[in-house]
Amino acid sequence: METIKFTPPLATGIEEIDAEHRHLVECLNAVLQANQNSDEPERLMASLESLRDGTRTHFAQEEVVMRRLAYPALPAHRAQHDDLFAALRVLIDHFAESGEAQLSDETLVSLKAWLLDHIAIEDKKIGKFHDRNVA
Repeated sequence: METIKFTPPLATGIEEIDAEHRHLVECLNAVLQANQNSDEPERLMASLESLRDGTRTHFAQEEVVMRRLAYPALPAHRAQHDDLFAALRVLIDHFAESGEAQLSDETLVSLKAWLLDHIAIEDKKIGKFHDRNVA
């Protein structure tokens, strides 16, 4: 599966958020690369755990930024974070318990979609709000 590039359309314009998004893209790319090596399930698990940890940190930091901006959609956005993080935890737990060496293509597509869609749609709204209200 192809790796992801952090491209300008994914940028929110808030550097601290964009830096964390770049890191999450790197973490997801590590998962994609580790998944190709089915003889290294430990590396895949470590990559998944790194993605989980990076996601937890990012969501917390992004919520700090939203509070600082008095972002009105913070409660709904936080609920999305909670749902996304819960889904990621379930995925990791399932992988750990399954004994499988690889994630399915369907799972990888879902991982890419939740990260990229959330950034491109929901997080971009934070950037637009920032641009309108902080000058």
